[in-house]
Amino acid sequence: MTNKIVQMGGLMIWLLSVVIWGGHALADMPLGLDDQNNLKIDIEIQGMNREMVVHFSPKLAKSKKPAPIIVFLHGFNATSTGTMEYTNFNHYADKEGYIVIYPQGLVHAYEWGTGTQWDAWFGSGTGENDIAFINQAIDLVIENYHADETKVFMTGYSNGASMTYRMLCESGQRLAGIATVASQMQFLANQPDCAYYGKMPLLHIQSKDDPIVPWQGYPEFTYPVEESIEAWVVRNECVGRVKVKNVKESKIDDQSSAIRTRYKRCADGNKLEFIALEGAGHAWPNAMFEVDGLSPINRDVNASKSIVKFFSKL
Repeated sequence: MTNKIVQMGGLMIWLLSVVIWGGHALADMPLGLDDQNNLKIDIEIQGMNREMVVHFSPKLAKSKKPAPIIVFLHGFNATSTGTMEYTNFNHYADKEGYIVIYPQGLVHAYEWGTGTQWDAWFGSGTGENDIAFINQAIDLVIENYHADETKVFMTGYSNGASMTYRMLCESGQRLAGIATVASQMQFLANQPDCAYYGKMPLLHIQSKDDPIVPWQGYPEFTYPVEESIEAWVVRNECVGRVKVKNVKESKIDDQSSAIRTRYKRCADGNKLEFIALEGAGHAWPNAMFEVDGLSPINRDVNASKSIVKFFSKL
């Protein structure tokens, strides 16, 4: 690796864990894990210190197969650890034996606010460092933790969803599928001059009543949601029938609703799924707690469960 790892629960701990894992099946989990099976890692990218948390499913202790990876990009002004708690994502990833990488965004100041975020807007700041960081995080896990380089998935929430689309454009050749929540695709992420402009399994979830990322998009940056999905129907060459179904995964009356649309017979075995919410806000569907300005929370859809299930079928 070209970028130096400067801290990982103590450098010596990291070196020992590499000796144990070394790209082979394991009898034990890596050293340095906390009581939630999380490992904090600092790496240096282009002269900048970057942080991430890597979560290991308990199933990996007995597995002889390389583990699939999910990269989860948090939203604006959020943290990697806070996102774990808010989404309860690890609970579902653990059941399927995933390694989940939670990179941490940097503090940026843009017109919509200052806070931790991803530079998803193509050339508006430190996006190149973000891309290099995420790719290096994936490389580190593949090289040292018996992970499957053919099963690298990415999901993101809000600003993290936008960054997922940017990663698709710039490094999509290494991804096996993506899932995005509460932010649609940018125009520049769907251009033939992207480094990757190919088919990709996609699950997209968004509310028609989102007050932060409007359903109609931002005229100079993003597609309206329906146009974004239609672009994916074309891109994935989905020519079969469309299956539409009301979703009700909870008995809680949250005054909102959800409709799932699955597009059939997409080329090369790709999948395309879209979940449209009504009466919900910008919140993660079935989030563990309320966050000011993001509610109401839709309970009809369990986004974490749906995303893990979607990836596990690929």
